[in-house]
Amino acid sequence: MTFDEMEQEALVPKELREQGWVYRDVPGRFSFEMWDLFLSVLGEGNYHIIAMSENKEKDWKRGQFLLSPQAMENIAQYTKQS
Repeated sequence: MTFDEMEQEALVPKELREQGWVYRDVPGRFSFEMWDLFLSVLGEGNYHIIAMSENKEKDWKRGQFLLSPQAMENIAQYTKQS
């Protein structure tokens, strides 16, 4: 079993794994505006935020997510358009 597979098994409930959901630790930081855009790209109901940190003084957020297959597809489609 690879590290990624062990991480997925530990962090994603079995029923969500069976539906294709994955854990992702989003690299870097988003401005508050870009955070909102990122969530809108994922689409309502296509993500669960596991952990989030923010710094209001420096205007950034970052997070760890469970993402549905549709959220992953939405990201792929968005990046093709950009």
